Amino acid sequence: MHSSLKKKDFAIGNMVLSAHSGGYQVVSSILDRDGLNEHVKEVWLFDALYAQADKFLAWSDKGGRRFINIYTENGGTKGETEQMMATLKQRGSAFLMGRESEMESARLRTNDLIFLYSDLAHNDVIDRRSTFRDFLSTSCLSEARQDNSP
Repeated sequence: MHSSLKKKDFAIGNMVLSAHSGGYQVVSSILDRDGLNEHVKEVWLFDALYAQADKFLAWSDKGGRRFINIYTENGGTKGETEQMMATLKQRGSAFLMGRESEMESARLRTNDLIFLYSDLAHNDVIDRRSTFRDFLSTSCLSEARQDNSP
């Protein structure tokens, strides 16, 4: 019965990893290991940067990658986010920061390090607004960005 199944070769394309809250632990562990992480072109954290900023920085330092971090006032990620932005500023690295509710798609397309403050509650950052859709439409997986993808 299995003899009719044939192994098909395929190429691994661009990958996007996204996490909410404690999911940052899995994402940072993936980025910290060799293997498929060279295919990870984008990371989106939804109020999830509690720790491991060094792993996210090391991954983004390789270039051609987009990191988007949404943080909230009381979700527990503001301190780590501010520290990561301070590190980037100290290094002289360019990054975009702004309010999630006011971010324009064009700016999402043209920046690689993006920090968005949200006035939403921790559990609302993924689905209360259209941020996930906006990230996807401006991502390396989108036709609109494929010509310019890293």
